[in-house]
Amino acid sequence: TNATAGFEIGLKFSGLKPGDEVIAPAITFCSTISPALEMGAKVVLADIDPRTLNIDPEDVARKITSKTKVIMPVYIGGYPPDMDAIMKLAEENNISVVEDAAHAFGGSYKGKMSGTIGHFGSYSFHEVKNVNALGEGGIVVTNEPCGEDFPKARFVGFDIAHPIDKWLYDVVALKGKGGYYTAAGNHSATEIQAVALLSQIRRLRDIIAIRRRNAEYLNKRFEGIEGIVPCPLDTDDIKSTYHLYLFQLDPDKLKGDIQDFKKKLTEKGVTQVAHFAPLYRFSYMKQLGYDTEAIRKSCPKAEEVFLHRFTHLPLYPLTQQQLEYMADSVIEVVKEMRR
Repeated sequence: TNATAGFEIGLKFSGLKPGDEVIAPAITFCSTISPALEMGAKVVLADIDPRTLNIDPEDVARKITSKTKVIMPVYIGGYPPDMDAIMKLAEENNISVVEDAAHAFGGSYKGKMSGTIGHFGSYSFHEVKNVNALGEGGIVVTNEPCGEDFPKARFVGFDIAHPIDKWLYDVVALKGKGGYYTAAGNHSATEIQAVALLSQIRRLRDIIAIRRRNAEYLNKRFEGIEGIVPCPLDTDDIKSTYHLYLFQLDPDKLKGDIQDFKKKLTEKGVTQVAHFAPLYRFSYMKQLGYDTEAIRKSCPKAEEVFLHRFTHLPLYPLTQQQLEYMADSVIEVVKEMRR
């Protein structure tokens, strides 16, 4: 039904139980950690790499404890995190990795498809993603043997192959890592959604190519503009899906910061939305008993970039005139902020 359901399935097969710890980045969508919270686990927020907004493996290493069961790296805007470092930590500490690849369907990291590097990966096909399934949708993937039980995980534990006596099917629990059992959820989608999604997946390369060209155009326009930190682009090892354009300012070179920039850009009618706010800033963390002030202090980079440095610009198909207007408006605002 969505990427969140995929996270839930991955966490269950990872053997997550109440009291276990899950490490996730401080900046991500709230649904990254929602299943872990619902399952009674403790969420530990790690700081981010300020260049990409992705999880910082060095801070993950500092926050691993004997209770850490899962690490959840997130591909913010479709750009891969440092998966080599994450997987090394996971292997050294017998930790499962559940990739939040909601933005990353079709991307890759060092020759491997984004979302397929960890033990589990989940993609989103929500209506605002690069491809969608008529409003909502998701896919969860794994190379683990438990993948054979994904059909049971999708639909309340139905086991049609082994019916109980005098009935059509059995209902089974999901066996996670370490032999811990949990009940399955209900995450069914419709056939018409699958038809729509398959149709769009056939065009995925072209869709990403258009977004890549838009990002390259913006980078070329912003090149050399004092105060602008352009979006990271593809390398030999990294292929983004360009779901979002990560736009950053260097407030040390301007009279103002990203908050001032966002107000001025909005006045020019240009859309921008920062994805996302640090999770410790939301009420539910405190309501669930977390020391949000302590978490904030443990994630100084997330706090700094959110308050002063970043937002996201759209990369969906725009006319050349619209793209030029957006670039012109950004440059005008930044120049105003240098006066």
